[in-house]
Amino acid sequence: MKGGETLALNERIMLSLVSTGDGCPFIVCMTYAFQTPEKLCFILDLMNGGDLHYHLTQHNIFSESEVRFYAAEVILGLEHMHNRCVVYRDLKPANILLDEYGHVRISDLGLACDFSRRKPHASVGTHGYMAPEVLQKGCPYDSSADWFSLGCMLYKLLRGHSPFRHHKTKDKHEIDRMTMTMNLDFPDSMSNEMRNLLEGLLAREVSQRLGCMGRGSMELREHPFFKGIDWQQVYMQKYPPPLIPPRGAKRPGAHLKWEIPLGAWKATYVLPTVGRASPIRGLIYGLPQVQGPPQMKIIIESVHPISPLR
Repeated sequence: MKGGETLALNERIMLSLVSTGDGCPFIVCMTYAFQTPEKLCFILDLMNGGDLHYHLTQHNIFSESEVRFYAAEVILGLEHMHNRCVVYRDLKPANILLDEYGHVRISDLGLACDFSRRKPHASVGTHGYMAPEVLQKGCPYDSSADWFSLGCMLYKLLRGHSPFRHHKTKDKHEIDRMTMTMNLDFPDSMSNEMRNLLEGLLAREVSQRLGCMGRGSMELREHPFFKGIDWQQVYMQKYPPPLIPPRGAKRPGAHLKWEIPLGAWKATYVLPTVGRASPIRGLIYGLPQVQGPPQMKIIIESVHPISPLR
């Protein structure tokens, strides 16, 4: 199996873990997965509001109240993954998508990993968001890595850059070195609650990190920064989003429109597989195990092949 296909199959497995049973409104979930003679196809929730990286470039920075909204929804998404023994490993603004109402969902589970039987130890992720234990090759870790990445992401939303990526350096080794050694810089304008939350999430020692001291996400839910937040209201998406994407705006990329049994409008994740003669075992999800393409009517608006490789 080719590397791209391996990542795609891993994402299909991770998506099935987080999509079955009681789903989560803050994760891009999967309804179907199947293979055609030329492509692997995932039918996912359609998110047409852009990603947080795009909106950050448009707004420069977000306020603490805006960050609180996004943080609360992402925390519940990570909580859902961690409860199913899935560590995400690639949390960053570009992977947080907005729906048409402005609520967020975590996307792109290609690097996610099941740690129920064995803790991962591979050094994977995006430099500037990877936890120290992930950078230390051969060091086993679990959901602790995601809480560190959350701290990095919240810092970037507030300041416009990663806490360990000053002066826009692109040298991965320098970014990793700063992640392991650099002291954090907080502006005087930052509230004590915000600063304390970031210091807790960005603690280099796992045993001292917020979310890693025995109570998981509850340690974040009960943090003073979220005082007054009704988490049931967060889960029900009752809080008004700080940013509502303009309706009908044309966005980069394209999607497929599918008419499928019991389905609705969905986005598709497509990986070309030209030249593959045999089906990939274990790929089909949510469809009868039939030979050949599933019996469905496909209306193609435009095709946008997307590789899981980043």
